Amino acid sequence: MVGKSCFWQVAGFLMALLVSASASATVEATLDRTKIYETETATLTLVVRGDNDAEPDFDGLKDDFDLLATSRSSSFSYSNGRMESKRSWFITLAPKRQGKLTVPAIEVGSESSRPLTLEVLAPSAADAGDEVPAIFMETQIEPEGEVFVQGQIALSIKIFYATELQSGRLTELDVADAVVQRLGDDKSYTALRHGKRYNVFERRYAIFPQHSGELTIPSLSFRGSVRLASQGRRGIDPFFDPFGRLGAGSKQVRVKSDVKTVRVLPRPAEAKGRWWLPARELELSEQWSPEPPEFRVGEPVTRTITLRAKGLSATQLPDLPLGEVADINSYPDQALTHDEEENGWIIGSRQQKVALIPARAGQYTLPGITLQWWDSEANAPRSAHLPARTITVLPAAKAEEVAPAAATPARPLGQTDEAEQPPAVVEVVEAGYWPYVSAALLLLWMLTILGWWRERRREAKASAQQERPPARPGVLKKRLKRACDRNDPKAARDALLQWAAALAPEAPPTSLGQLAGWFEGDGAKEIEALDRALYAAATDRWQGAPLWRAIAPRLDSPIKPKRAARSDPDSALAPLYPRR
Repeated sequence: MVGKSCFWQVAGFLMALLVSASASATVEATLDRTKIYETETATLTLVVRGDNDAEPDFDGLKDDFDLLATSRSSSFSYSNGRMESKRSWFITLAPKRQGKLTVPAIEVGSESSRPLTLEVLAPSAADAGDEVPAIFMETQIEPEGEVFVQGQIALSIKIFYATELQSGRLTELDVADAVVQRLGDDKSYTALRHGKRYNVFERRYAIFPQHSGELTIPSLSFRGSVRLASQGRRGIDPFFDPFGRLGAGSKQVRVKSDVKTVRVLPRPAEAKGRWWLPARELELSEQWSPEPPEFRVGEPVTRTITLRAKGLSATQLPDLPLGEVADINSYPDQALTHDEEENGWIIGSRQQKVALIPARAGQYTLPGITLQWWDSEANAPRSAHLPARTITVLPAAKAEEVAPAAATPARPLGQTDEAEQPPAVVEVVEAGYWPYVSAALLLLWMLTILGWWRERRREAKASAQQERPPARPGVLKKRLKRACDRNDPKAARDALLQWAAALAPEAPPTSLGQLAGWFEGDGAKEIEALDRALYAAATDRWQGAPLWRAIAPRLDSPIKPKRAARSDPDSALAPLYPRR
């Protein structure tokens, strides 16, 4: 009898477990807050109870929210004769817009949660009260209203934060139809806002629009986490509280910058110069070595011409025509280019050196140099000028002749050899330093001939290379693959442009910006990234693998360049970054 009673007790217990296991699962979603500001985040908690091993589908949240962080936990409990499993997910939501947003029903297998509503307020609503924002962003651009095509827009992005940042990330700036270049290093300092001192993080950009019309500078987003002070220790300064960190947590934050719009003006009809140079300042200067210069046949004099412009990068500055003068041989050196940043503006400089060696004495005139440019601040044409210079070339220096020794006077007739005569005095005149000068001139002349010979060989080699037939696309594809494997941006640029010229010899692209129009999607983006890597002052080394993956499938089939959708008056402008 006792055995039968134990049997039924065990059977009842097992039945209870089976009933508990077969109980229907439930899915419940909750928000920690139902009203937030646009710069804040909310936490969505999803709890699944019962026998449901399916994974939740959160894709529906991405329409109105950014999912910043996701974590999960699992637990089991036994109560009133029933065992229950519970799985929980915690999702940090950042709203993409203002208004009443719907958190849709989240499906977990055959079950789903109920939809929720989250009201998102404008950030200005927080400033209207007594509360001061803990973190916010400011965007400044100059000029604000209008800019000329290929002229610089100075953009400054500032993040103000009054709490301790534990981590953070600022999205990269990408502007359509414009070249973007970061300027200098990021800056950190403090500033007063809302009667409170903030830490400030500042990043600066130079933006060069490539077409006239309306240019939109998109919003940048900062995401990070800030440290929260212990809730139980209010009134204690967290910077001086030795136990503040023990009870502190973190909070996800996100702030956005404002969208800016600028009107891009075309090149004015009054701009008559050969080159289009919209700048805030431009100066042309020259230096001589030696200073002042002394021109003498066979002796070199170095002339250094420097072009410096505020609001233009060095790659936009032209190679100045120095002119030729009969009987004066000129040997130009390779130009030196340099970019620097000054108060948010890029300053490009181009320095050209040329050695002048006169071949004949006389008077000569070195032609002047005039460069037309456009004053973007005054909206007026300007010109920079180096005046013509008249020089006098002296004959080559000659060594002084050695004076002959004094002749011994003839002896009178009848005087014998034995007669006493005073000893003859022989005067020796030393040549001084002139033999060294002559040797130096001879050596200089030989070096000049050697330099001329090497230049002729280089020109002949370049001419022979130009006469070679263009390589086949298959060969150029292999060159591009090798350049990508070596992470060599210049070699990749050359291989791409040569490949395009082989496919379209009648109208080859002259820049990577034009070539990017041949591709769509990732191909165009990777070519533009290569263009930025060649000229931007970036610290990260360019990686060729993404470019090869994006465009390799398109290289085997002939590609025709896209026709422009409209006739742009700026299409005749010289490319911002000419091929080097």
